[in-house]
Amino acid sequence: MEETPEHLIIRYLTKEATATETEMLRRWLAQSAANQKIFNEYAESWQHAAALAPTFAVAENLQKLNALIDQEEKQSKRKVTLFWSAAAAVVLLLSVGLLLFRQAQPVNRDYAERITAKGQKLTLRLADGTTVKLNANSSLKFPEQFDSKKREVYLQGEAFFDVAHNPEKPFLIHSKNVTTQVLGTSFNVRSRHATTEIAVRTGKVNVFSNQQSQLLLPQQKIICDGATWRVEQTSLNRELAWTNNEILIEDQPLAQVARVLEEWYGIKIQLGNDAMATCRVTGSFKNEPLENVLKAISL
Repeated sequence: MEETPEHLIIRYLTKEATATETEMLRRWLAQSAANQKIFNEYAESWQHAAALAPTFAVAENLQKLNALIDQEEKQSKRKVTLFWSAAAAVVLLLSVGLLLFRQAQPVNRDYAERITAKGQKLTLRLADGTTVKLNANSSLKFPEQFDSKKREVYLQGEAFFDVAHNPEKPFLIHSKNVTTQVLGTSFNVRSRHATTEIAVRTGKVNVFSNQQSQLLLPQQKIICDGATWRVEQTSLNRELAWTNNEILIEDQPLAQVARVLEEWYGIKIQLGNDAMATCRVTGSFKNEPLENVLKAISL
């Protein structure tokens, strides 16, 4: 039985994981539902440990342990001994938080998290009947049961939502510093790097932050880049092509296309020179192997 990579989980939860470590964790999660369940328990414990057991100073201790791990990995001495000592201490802290959480919280407030690796997609059905298609290299955090007043989820990456209509309980998606609110509609949210994009297929969508808000209608898209928001008409065929396992490229620079292919196929693409990055490409590919896509683009 494969050992649980506690050090990767710890660094991910404390937001100290490198890009390589995050990718290693995503690949481990993609191996089985059992791995996903283990991660969910750690995430649940971490979420509530600091609030329910502040005297343990969980966050501060985890940061110190991570610093020690980094230091020892660089020196390559006593790494194994230190790792297991650190892992044991962290597991103890998380276990205490998890125990206190389960004693203090009702079951219906438990949160689950689904994470996809590069090249992997996932379809979820939430407790209220909402369907979510999670794109590659993304994560969705959601309660196993929604509360009586609202439905809230947390997204990193990209997902298409087909929200079950319920005028009594608004549905909210938190992504970076932007929140998307609906009652029942379908739309796509892409939140990567510093930019969040929302494209609406049906219904009305309200996008807001602490500083501003914007109502979107079908065929509209908003691009939120910090304090700069831009609304435009959009092609839903292009925005939602990924939900049908299709790559649709419409006059896009090769650098942007490369990023799409990296997430789609789980590989790393390096362009030969800077001039290639600005070359514009148009084409569509459905269920095509990477080799065929690259050959077509090279033409």
